[in-house]
Amino acid sequence: MVRIVYNMQVSNPSGVDSTVLLFWIIINILWFLLLFTDLPDKIRIYRWDRVIRFRLSQIEGLALETRKASEDHLKELGIKEPGSVIDGFVNNNFLIEPVSIEPIDIVKRLGHLIRVR
Repeated sequence: MVRIVYNMQVSNPSGVDSTVLLFWIIINILWFLLLFTDLPDKIRIYRWDRVIRFRLSQIEGLALETRKASEDHLKELGIKEPGSVIDGFVNNNFLIEPVSIEPIDIVKRLGHLIRVR
């Protein structure tokens, strides 16, 4: 009777160190995550979100700085309430609602607004 002996060793039979094998497994898992999941897209969106939030905070800081400089200049000119003057100037805008039926109607509405003012 012939006995079959199975090699149940955990190490690689070619003598490769287990740290190299572990490194190879980790690299393959990372490749799988990058190629077959949406992880790169999530990372990209997260980076865009951070950049956009940073730029918006910069714009907000510039707007506050400009408003303060405008208020100081208007105070030098002798205006008692420069905040209300700036609010009236900044909030003096209009919005044309979107038209789903006829896009030419937008031009007519804009022409009406220009004639009225």
